[in-house]
Amino acid sequence: MKQVDLAVKFCNEMTAMCWKDKRQVYMLTNMHSSRNEFIIDERKRFFFFKFDGDVSECEKDKLSTTKPKIVVDYNKHMEYVDLGDRMASTYTFARRTRKWTKKNYSLVASILLF
Repeated sequence: MKQVDLAVKFCNEMTAMCWKDKRQVYMLTNMHSSRNEFIIDERKRFFFFKFDGDVSECEKDKLSTTKPKIVVDYNKHMEYVDLGDRMASTYTFARRTRKWTKKNYSLVASILLF
C-alpha cells in the first residue's frame, strides 16, 4: 500500500478497513457503514531541517490530511480507554498468592473500583 491508501470491505453490518498514513491500520466496526465518510484533520507536525549535519530549530506547520471517520472516532474515544488502563495498572490490589481465584477476584475488584 502507498501512503494514504484505503481499502474497505463490507459484509452485512460489518465494515473492515485497512488504511495507511504512516503505518497500516486495520479496523473492524459495525458503527460506520459508508465508504465516503472522511474528515479533513488539521494537525501540527514538526519539521526538522539539516544543514551540514546539524539539526536546526524545528518549525510547527499545519498539515491537512484526510482521514477516514472510523480512525478519527477511534482516536477521539480511545483516550478514555487509555486512562482507564493506566488507572487500573496504577491502583492494583494484586496480592502474591498461589490461589488463582483470589488473583482474579482482586483484578475484577480493581477494575470495578477504578
